[in-house]
Amino acid sequence: MEHKPCSCGCCRESSLAPHETKAVDLFAGVQLFYLPEAAVAAAEGKEDAVLRVYACRRGSLSFEAADGHGRTVHAGELAVWKEAGFQEGTITPDDGFCGLLVRFDLKTLTGQPPESLSGADVTGERLYDLYCARDDMTLLPADAQTDAILDMFYAKPARMARAWQRLGAQALLLQLGATQTDGDREQEELSEQVRAVHAVHAYLTQHLQTRVTIEELSRQYLMNPTTLKQVFKSVYGSSLAAHMKEHRMGRAAQLLRETDESVAEIARAVGYESQSKFTAAFKDYFGALPKEYRKNH
Repeated sequence: MEHKPCSCGCCRESSLAPHETKAVDLFAGVQLFYLPEAAVAAAEGKEDAVLRVYACRRGSLSFEAADGHGRTVHAGELAVWKEAGFQEGTITPDDGFCGLLVRFDLKTLTGQPPESLSGADVTGERLYDLYCARDDMTLLPADAQTDAILDMFYAKPARMARAWQRLGAQALLLQLGATQTDGDREQEELSEQVRAVHAVHAYLTQHLQTRVTIEELSRQYLMNPTTLKQVFKSVYGSSLAAHMKEHRMGRAAQLLRETDESVAEIARAVGYESQSKFTAAFKDYFGALPKEYRKNH
């Protein structure tokens, strides 16, 4: 993408920004650009394992792709994209815009991470999985932590500016590594649902003699009935009712083969109060009446 200049002064250097008009190398694989002056230079390159973090200090910054789709980043927000995900288009600041871009080469960062981040689980691989596995922008909302990080890049004494910039880049890496994306949240929610479904399955198979409705299970395991049925089927490959019938019939057949319990007792043991209903269900499943099955096995 290229920066689209305007004639109303938005391209003049902000009074808050240091006098940097080209890339600043902070660490191996980490470059800083102040915007909008350096936007054209910053737009070069289409690497898949390079992460761009646009930070809006003041005003807003609009991204518009050639196909007409666009997003706008407002004060305090971060726009995170993999470089190869950029499409031809424009980056347009508003009149009051002030911001920056930090460019992270994730391969270099993996091989030569800042020493201060050792053991922090902020690796190039993790950042790639979080932000580069997708082609679209990840928009991170404004918060006090982001504001504090952006402060490190602005209004610092000249002799200390580079040290603050390096500190800011490391703080930004820590924030990116700790941030949950939508994908993370969805996966975490799904994992919780899967764990709940496993618990439901364990309860039901250990209490075959008890009939429990979907609504009761939903209340007990704090899951919407529809979601419970959907996740159960995705985990076990069949509906909850069909799966439990399979367990009940399997247990009934085992009891018929291995015990002398009456058909009525076995029916109750697998959740059937009516012997006739159990007999009909058993014959439908095995093709033989319970007494016939016992005789032949």
